[in-house]
Amino acid sequence: MRASAALLVALLGCGGAGQPAKPEQPAPPEKPAALSFAWPPDGVVGVTEHVKKDNVELTLSYTLHLCDDDAGLRVRHRDIHVTAMTGVDLESEQAKKELAELRPIFEMTPDLIVSDSGEFKAIGNLDALLAALAEKYPHMAGNFERLKTDENARAQLESNVAELWAGWVGLWLRMDPAGGNRQTIDGVAFERLESEGDGLALRATKIWDPEILRAAAMKSVPEETRPAIEKADIARTDVFEVTTDPKTLQPSRARRAQERRLALPGQAPLHRKETNDYQFDWKSAAGQKAECP
Repeated sequence: MRASAALLVALLGCGGAGQPAKPEQPAPPEKPAALSFAWPPDGVVGVTEHVKKDNVELTLSYTLHLCDDDAGLRVRHRDIHVTAMTGVDLESEQAKKELAELRPIFEMTPDLIVSDSGEFKAIGNLDALLAALAEKYPHMAGNFERLKTDENARAQLESNVAELWAGWVGLWLRMDPAGGNRQTIDGVAFERLESEGDGLALRATKIWDPEILRAAAMKSVPEETRPAIEKADIARTDVFEVTTDPKTLQPSRARRAQERRLALPGQAPLHRKETNDYQFDWKSAAGQKAECP
């Protein structure tokens, strides 16, 4: 499913005496002068997301509402619907009942606050979300309260949300269009792919430092588990792909594929694979007014 690497520079060669000239090779895609962020404030974009986690697959549809914010732009998830799920008949009465019960949770989705230049800054409504979840699930209220004050847990949550934005926009701001079709920046390997149709196709691969993963795990596990984490074999690889408009960084599609491995001493290794594929429709909701706070 991966696209091929970017095409090589065109060469028009001439052979020696009596040899035919080499055929003309296609030129590489034209490099954009710069990648810039320009999502339309007060706009709405439709998104279809297909999630595959281990052996479970799920398809969601929702809209992103883009709102002016003091810090830049607020990106809000709205109208979230499950449209397909492995092994579940969504037309059954039981499935309809369970999805109806989950609908309030779907609406408790973090708002992303991004700067005018497209950098992720924060979760815009985190405290309000935690309060709403504590009210909905009083038996877990203590956990939600801890998230308000536990800096490590809060930072991990914001990091997870930031990764979502990174695959859509944030990562690509770091790539220099004039730096060639393959670049490595801050440990992330970027490459330009052959695109079909309009848009700039890119891939970024990050292989995590095991010691960074270990340090993060040590902060989040109970104290009695830490000796095992110190000796564990930990690995993680993230691969992001996008086809986007280089003038606005409005993607038409995006993908995040993540693989994790954890091998504790004396135990069989645990492997986790998850992919998220996104299709963005910037036209169908054109003219619809964003729901802004």
